[in-house]
Amino acid sequence: EDVFRHIVKKYARLAGVDPRRVCCHSFRVTGATKAVENGGKVQEVQPWMGHSSTATTQGYIRARIEPEDIPTFKIHY
Repeated sequence: EDVFRHIVKKYARLAGVDPRRVCCHSFRVTGATKAVENGGKVQEVQPWMGHSSTATTQGYIRARIEPEDIPTFKIHY
């Protein structure tokens, strides 16, 4: 886990993102949000998030009201 965290911080710096604002968990939130934004349903995302409740999964979905405030949204996939 420490190796992965180090890699995430390294590439955040290289991408011009403040590494203090990025964590491994950010990818989980971004993945869930992107899946729903691109037409996926919360019920489809729920199993690969490992949640027993869609309410828990819904809590991971971030509205893109201010995407510049969410560091992983600055990285283009």
